[in-house]
Amino acid sequence: MTRSADRVVPRSNTSLPRAEIDHLADLLADELNLPPGTALALEGSHAEGFGNDCSDVDFLVIYPDSTIQPTLRTTLHLATHRVEVRSQSVAQLTTQLLEVVAASADELSEDLLDRCQRFLYAVPVWCGELIDRIRERLPLPQFDAITARWWARQARLSLRYAVVLAALGAREDADGWARNGAMQAMKYWAARRGECYMEPKWLDHQLDRLGAETDLIQQYRALTGGLPADSESGASGSGFLTDVLDLARQAGLSRITTGRDDVRLDVADNLLTWEADDVVHVFRDRLDVFVLQGSAAEGWRSLSRTQLLTEVTSDGVDGQATGVVAEFLRLGFLTVGWAEDTPLRPWQLIGAPVRPVTPPPSKNDIAVTMRGGVVDIARIGLSALPATRFAAAGMSLVWSDLFLEITREDLTGALQRRDWPLARTAAHRMVMFACRSLLSAHGVEPLPQDTEIVRYLGGLACEHRTIAAECIAALQLPVTSEQLTQTLHDLIGRVRAEAGSGQAAGSLSCPDRLHRLNAIVRAWVGLNSALGLDVLFPEALDLLTTGSQPHLPARSR
Repeated sequence: MTRSADRVVPRSNTSLPRAEIDHLADLLADELNLPPGTALALEGSHAEGFGNDCSDVDFLVIYPDSTIQPTLRTTLHLATHRVEVRSQSVAQLTTQLLEVVAASADELSEDLLDRCQRFLYAVPVWCGELIDRIRERLPLPQFDAITARWWARQARLSLRYAVVLAALGAREDADGWARNGAMQAMKYWAARRGECYMEPKWLDHQLDRLGAETDLIQQYRALTGGLPADSESGASGSGFLTDVLDLARQAGLSRITTGRDDVRLDVADNLLTWEADDVVHVFRDRLDVFVLQGSAAEGWRSLSRTQLLTEVTSDGVDGQATGVVAEFLRLGFLTVGWAEDTPLRPWQLIGAPVRPVTPPPSKNDIAVTMRGGVVDIARIGLSALPATRFAAAGMSLVWSDLFLEITREDLTGALQRRDWPLARTAAHRMVMFACRSLLSAHGVEPLPQDTEIVRYLGGLACEHRTIAAECIAALQLPVTSEQLTQTLHDLIGRVRAEAGSGQAAGSLSCPDRLHRLNAIVRAWVGLNSALGLDVLFPEALDLLTTGSQPHLPARSR
């Protein structure tokens, strides 16, 4: 299908010969059966003159109507080329251009700018007049200025983030963001000179086109030619960032470090901090559960809701403490407030703005104890359980241990009085509560019914499944057997040791132990309440207001 009457002579800097463009356009028209009046343009790296033999050949099909064309590209293999085709209607392209005109730099997305740039700088193949009429909505000089402002903002965000990380002692991460900011600063500089192709991988080709001998370009290439640590300036730790900030100033970005002394670190709004028996937990988005130990727990307790960066990095604060704060920042526990960039969320190529990191979860068999989460990382670990299951399993563990203790006393009293029916019931219940404790510690929630709980315990994939056999053996002992008490004592001792429970042991006869148990119960009830979960025994909610047993004087609680 030949459209010679509609053809537009491609500009001379395309990386495909005109004959090849025409041939591919004819093949494309036949393949897609395009209706008359449809415009076609070559876009992307070949239109820019950067493409090579392995590059896709990108075409834009423009329908002369207001239909909604799909965003997804079509991939074809025509002649010897892989051809990517995207389609848009006149109405869609017009809307996108007007969105760019109306939006501020912080409202624009990389994707929208990329789509508009590819269209505005595309090489018309058919129906060039239609393409030119659409382009009148956003003249190239105006688009270049908008794109430059967008890159300026991205460079400022990246370099400010690098400054913060460097202040917190995270030099390697700071250098990485400095490198990212250097690229963005040069994209800003290039966009001001009409080089607006968005894809960063072609930046060097854009700089070549602008004049590789320019001092600024040579300085950029000298800085980024190797890893920061390979250069003399980078080896000192802070030198690379200093050089990049100087590069950005020379590129025209003069306000990068303005307001540095007023930078804030704010605790994120989506967090819940919780402690059980002095173990610190941070719940993020009511979904992820982090267990903080050692210096991380101390560091988190020491932070206020808002603090200046200079307070955290003062001479009196050791490097380990600032390193912990940097980790809090990566995990999204803290946000950075820097003047107009609040919160400070830099962007990297082929990705969204920086988001909180989620590390691999702990692989421990036991996921929760009465003291909280169990993780296999020394400082900050992520529980394998989501927040609501963590809270519910921990609460079940607490109740199971408490009722295990109550039932143990029932058994002792029954044996003393030779009340064999009561002893039989108590022994059976002790085994059930032991199984509940161990399964809750594994994060099993809701728990299976008691009729199947021993079998369920035997189905665990870890060595704890062997405890099921001990439970069965205990249940088979006659209540008159002298072995019963010792067997149950050994079983309960092992379960409590493995499950991290046992805080209820002796609490019914020792006021100090009961006081400590009440504190643990109160912590778990508070957590479940904060997460909107039901509490099995509503009267336990009184612990949240009284702190302990309500009828005793405060000094006795």
